[in-house]
Amino acid sequence: MKDKLLILGFDGTSPDLLTKWMESGELPVLKDLVGKGAFGTLRSVPNMSSPPAWTSFATGKNPGKHGIFRFTERNFSNYQYKYVNAAFRRSATFWELLCGKRIGCVVNVPMTYPVDIINGCMIAGFDAPDIESEGVCYPTSLIEELNTKVDPYVIIRDSADMLRKGAQFDQAAGQMLESMELRYRHMSYLMDKYEWELFTVVFNETDHAQHFFWKFTDPGHPDYDESQAAEYGDLILKIYKKMDEITGRLIAENPDVTVILMSDHGGGINTRGAELVSDWLQGLGLLAREEQEATRAKGFLNRTVIKMAKHAYNFANRRLSTKTKLKLIKAFPSMRERVESAIRLGGIDWSGTKAYCDGAQDDIWINLAGRDPLGIVQESEYDELCDFICRELKNAVDVTTGEPIVDSAFRRADAYSGNYVERASDITICWKPKAVITGIKTESSPSSLKAAKFDWPRQMCTGGHSMDGVFIAAGPRIKKDVRLKDAQILDIAPTVMYIFGEEIPVDMDGMVIEEIFEASYYQDNPPKYGSSSESDAGEEDIYSEEDSSVIEQRLRDLGYI
Repeated sequence: MKDKLLILGFDGTSPDLLTKWMESGELPVLKDLVGKGAFGTLRSVPNMSSPPAWTSFATGKNPGKHGIFRFTERNFSNYQYKYVNAAFRRSATFWELLCGKRIGCVVNVPMTYPVDIINGCMIAGFDAPDIESEGVCYPTSLIEELNTKVDPYVIIRDSADMLRKGAQFDQAAGQMLESMELRYRHMSYLMDKYEWELFTVVFNETDHAQHFFWKFTDPGHPDYDESQAAEYGDLILKIYKKMDEITGRLIAENPDVTVILMSDHGGGINTRGAELVSDWLQGLGLLAREEQEATRAKGFLNRTVIKMAKHAYNFANRRLSTKTKLKLIKAFPSMRERVESAIRLGGIDWSGTKAYCDGAQDDIWINLAGRDPLGIVQESEYDELCDFICRELKNAVDVTTGEPIVDSAFRRADAYSGNYVERASDITICWKPKAVITGIKTESSPSSLKAAKFDWPRQMCTGGHSMDGVFIAAGPRIKKDVRLKDAQILDIAPTVMYIFGEEIPVDMDGMVIEEIFEASYYQDNPPKYGSSSESDAGEEDIYSEEDSSVIEQRLRDLGYI
């Protein structure tokens, strides 16, 4: 009998929530699966961001080797951003390595657009602009076939758009449940159509539910309301129960497969720390704003235009349909990038700025001479400045509570290795997972620092990411009742290669998760290692202006930018 491996990715699944609901009997299938195999946490990539995490899952390499760090990448010719997809990936995936010999199906894994041509089938994840985009699936007729023989294929539901337009939270959750069921039906069709040996699929709804509904299940959230919790407090649980149900059906339909269920990171509270970094940098004198030159007519005009652009942009984002916004993009093709840049980095006086943050991601960039267009920090100052910022952050406290707020602040060379480390931000911040930050206070902060006043608009994400995701494995040759502590998302790809008895590329950073296998089997079948799996990426700028707008709106709805 051929080895068969089913990989179920449930984006953002929290080990804490999973354990709690398994113990309470809400997730009987997963509880049974854990009893039959291995269970533990799965450590994410250092910045806990989905694009590098899923790419590390696929390649077994840290982001410094595969080249993807965020949903966006800096355009170093200006202070703008470009949107990232699989064309930026600089390393082979386990399905590329395996599917010359085996039949594989890969469905909805993030950062897989455009898809790879494999021995089997593939459908891109939500970095694909549209189901009709070139490169969204292989074979090229596959989505049309699913539309005809199953149900219309959807890349991602517009649950966030529903909430923004006033739909109830339970309606948005209902749409997520329908989306999970639809994904399952498409999977079942493909499982019957192909004589597959490897089937990999990702469900995004677990992550999205936590982003939108976290405040209903977490009494520690500042926007927690008992009456709302009574009405909506089970919405995340409903998504987890659907995960349990789908997993049960798939195991029943494929009783002899090895199953790996995993997530790219965990879930937690939206700390909102990134929103405050720019003000903190300004307080330290490292970031200058044009507002400081209010007496200059030009400065006043720039500020007024930026404010008007922000108001208009945010109004359009809330009120207009995606279809209407795309029509505007076609009419004004360069407007989106300029306005988006103004919102992220507008009003900065680059001649007086040494370090900056875009307010959406937990990253700090140094305004480096020779790299940034208006850089003022010399190479000789760079190390000292980075070390100063990291030291300050590691001792940072909340301005209101006085409690520590930063788990770690690290330079890119301390977290990543490989040929593409310079694509990472200069400094990355990891906040304390349970803090909602009202202001960043450090030793060098001004004594007059006050707490920010936050509100939580209906459509704003109240949940965020945490470092530890979930790992479950069960099946032939998997040891029973194993509890893991140190597994990493980097370990999935080499473990997959080992399950199929194939050579593991020597440049993979991950390791085979040895402790999940029966000792005698592993002893008789040690891992085999082969050549490097580095690869050349295709043309990176494959998104049109319209494609970029679709991706931007999708990420904005989900709270990523």
